[in-house]
Amino acid sequence: MNHSTNESEHLQQLCDHLNSIGVLARVIEKNGPEAIQHHVPIVFNNPLKAGRAGVVLVESRNVQYVELIRLMFSNPGHYRSNMPPVQLVYHYVYALRAEVKGNENALEATSRPVIRSPSPGMYHLKGIMWDGKELAARLQSDVVLNELMVSSKLVDLHVEGDGKDAYVAIVKEGADSYQVQGLALKMGYGDFPTTEEFEIFDRIAGNVRGILHKQ
Repeated sequence: MNHSTNESEHLQQLCDHLNSIGVLARVIEKNGPEAIQHHVPIVFNNPLKAGRAGVVLVESRNVQYVELIRLMFSNPGHYRSNMPPVQLVYHYVYALRAEVKGNENALEATSRPVIRSPSPGMYHLKGIMWDGKELAARLQSDVVLNELMVSSKLVDLHVEGDGKDAYVAIVKEGADSYQVQGLALKMGYGDFPTTEEFEIFDRIAGNVRGILHKQ
């Protein structure tokens, strides 16, 4: 399985998709001077600490980059479950450069859905709750953002600042798409953003900038 070729084609598809929804974007060298330089630890349990498989540069938006992370896991019980022996999990990181050292806690926020149950067995997405400190409070007060999240059902997001690598990342938790290709189950591979979803990521990035500009 030639992952480098597959990911190069996949990254170009992502770039083409972004341009098709009105987001000016181009693929850049992930280790080049235009990209965020990530210091990848030998051992990590946070997918945001993983190396990037590729990077798309975004022009004239609050979000500056869409970074592709690909994590590979083995499935030792595949012969019993008829599942492929390899799982590839894809994350799309919406990132912006930011000097956040010392302010990482203030810029960490996680969203969760607020569910209303009008009757047994019936559930209605009522709103969004943001957990965290300064950024979370700012996002909670952004009525337009939370209405967009409810209407698009994009409710599980995480925002995290990295002081060492000087950036802020916004990532969706979980995967919406699943596909089998050869010996691999690809999770999240096709989770390209809709116009509305990109507006959500970009609006969050704008709130991050708002906090940083006050400091």
